[in-house]
Amino acid sequence: MFFAGNICPNGWLRVDGSTLPTTGTYSELFSYIGYTYGGSGDNFVLPNMSDGSFVRATGGNAANIGIKQMDAFQGHQHRMSTYQHTGKGFNLASGNYPQGPDVKYTDMTITDSVYGNVRVASETRPQNYAMIPCIKF
Repeated sequence: MFFAGNICPNGWLRVDGSTLPTTGTYSELFSYIGYTYGGSGDNFVLPNMSDGSFVRATGGNAANIGIKQMDAFQGHQHRMSTYQHTGKGFNLASGNYPQGPDVKYTDMTITDSVYGNVRVASETRPQNYAMIPCIKF
């Protein structure tokens, strides 16, 4: 769960990548998540949700449980044509674009930067609240 306080409530641990023993206090938690997020032998690792990652459900193009999927922000292109016309007697609003030797068309492709144009922030993200990720043990 994500908790709106500064620390996780009693009976809950912060999901911060900590290593815990497989036996004793955390044996039931280990029986559910096993070594999915790391560890071996006498220790297992909690997932690290304290790094600002977003949670995504399984299915579709999501990675398997236990795998951190990196972003897939894609740049994109827009294609447009411009023209110069030295003659007279045409009406762009009519959709009748000029033809002839005095018309020069230029095709161009406009490409953004690698991850799109930065608007205000240094990252692309949905609106969000920062909360502490906790897991019950």
